[in-house]
Amino acid sequence: MDSSDDAIIGKDLSGAIRSWNRGAQKIFGYAPDEVVGKPVQMLFPPDRVGEEDMIVQRIRQGDTVDHFETVRRRKDGSDFPVSVTISPIRDADGAIVGASKILQDISARHRAQAELTQAKAALEQLVAERTEALAQRNLLLSEVYHRVKNNLQMVDGLLLMSAVKVTDPAARDVLMDLRSRVFALGLVHQQLMGSPDLKTFDAGPFLTELSANIMGGASDDRIALKIDACPLEVGLDTAVPLGLLVTELVTNALKHAFPDGRSGQIRVALRVDADNRLLLTVADNGTGHAGDAQTPMTLGTGSSIVRKLVAQLGGQMAVRSDRGVTTDIIIPFAELA
Repeated sequence: MDSSDDAIIGKDLSGAIRSWNRGAQKIFGYAPDEVVGKPVQMLFPPDRVGEEDMIVQRIRQGDTVDHFETVRRRKDGSDFPVSVTISPIRDADGAIVGASKILQDISARHRAQAELTQAKAALEQLVAERTEALAQRNLLLSEVYHRVKNNLQMVDGLLLMSAVKVTDPAARDVLMDLRSRVFALGLVHQQLMGSPDLKTFDAGPFLTELSANIMGGASDDRIALKIDACPLEVGLDTAVPLGLLVTELVTNALKHAFPDGRSGQIRVALRVDADNRLLLTVADNGTGHAGDAQTPMTLGTGSSIVRKLVAQLGGQMAVRSDRGVTTDIIIPFAELA
């Protein structure tokens, strides 16, 4: 008993302390001669004295009170939390003559629990603040996308009004081409508005809607459109040049691949190759473009806009003319790295 770090205290049924080990002296601060023979209630805070009557009643009934937690008071008047186990003491005839108390100071555990509770509360507050800030940021970002899209729609309307008034066919074509590019930019922001993270969206539906809009503007049902795009999340920096590339190449195919009312098909494909690069293909089965056939994987073909966009993306382009024109563009894709 004396070697235990826990307080082990014996008392009789009147509540007088009869034994006091070194663990009790260390925890409570009393020497044995200061407590032996005195009521055990001296170790109780005033608001806990009533616990003793309940304990004695259960001891008289032969019950064991296991591992309840309460508060006790040290010699210096400080209160501290304890874990208590109480068992009856019996004489040789089996009669209950007292009780043995084992008390363990659990102050450190309570402090740790209090610190953990405080830390948890602080973390929850931080998470709430960050969540609120993120919600505000998302709201603002969505509003920016929305306003950009609306402004681009206004530009589109102005271009259309201008195109209607222009009598020169070449000038009208320039304005209508510009409308297609503005639509591509607006569609990027529209896709971002609807994305869960406001950062990326699936390129497949984007290219489908973009190409369909270009085909619809041509008002020509002789030419079929086929989209073959793998599921791929793209961000603003990739989506804008990608959308403009598709706009330029599909528009170019509509203008030149099917003269004299010929029918045919334009195919737009997007996939990821074995080296985690984007491979964009725009192909038609029309008459082909004079002078467009080039050695694969060279830059220097197509319109100046296409060349500049490919260069901006650090990509490579190859154009080949065989039963139509096929343009392959390979783009390093940082998101896949």
